[in-house]
Amino acid sequence: MSRSYQRLQALQEEVEEALEDGDLPLARQRAQEWLEADTDPTAWHYGNTIHNANQFLGLVAVREGDLEAAKRYLLAAGNSPGSPQLNTFGPQMHLAQTLLSREEGDCVLEYLDLVAKFWCSSQPVPNLFAQLLSRYGTTQNARKLMHWKLAIQAGEQPRLNRVNLV
Repeated sequence: MSRSYQRLQALQEEVEEALEDGDLPLARQRAQEWLEADTDPTAWHYGNTIHNANQFLGLVAVREGDLEAAKRYLLAAGNSPGSPQLNTFGPQMHLAQTLLSREEGDCVLEYLDLVAKFWCSSQPVPNLFAQLLSRYGTTQNARKLMHWKLAIQAGEQPRLNRVNLV
């Protein structure tokens, strides 16, 4: 494990601890340092940093009562290029779930569209959901996203759990 990757891991741990302790200024500072420290877009972990650091910055913004900033961070997280972990297991949904609970469904829908680019296949299969499938593909992950989007569009607040639909 390279020294620079170890530093990124340490920064992530510091962000998590600071957020857990309620030290929002320190959490914000370490998340910004984390983003600034990972500058190689060819590194396998680069997409993780973009996604996860922005997620934490958004959670800090929510705790500070700044929903507009939280929404910007959610969309910045969704603009991650992906990574082996994100592409396979999907993104963390903590910030999206938090914003959804605060009636910010439009932003969450936009985020789900963004993460579909790295989390889902794009091969369509004709059926009743052909339009959604052509956008998201046919993988299990695509079905999750479709389920969530349809629920949000219907005014519901589904549990955004990357492991199960429920």
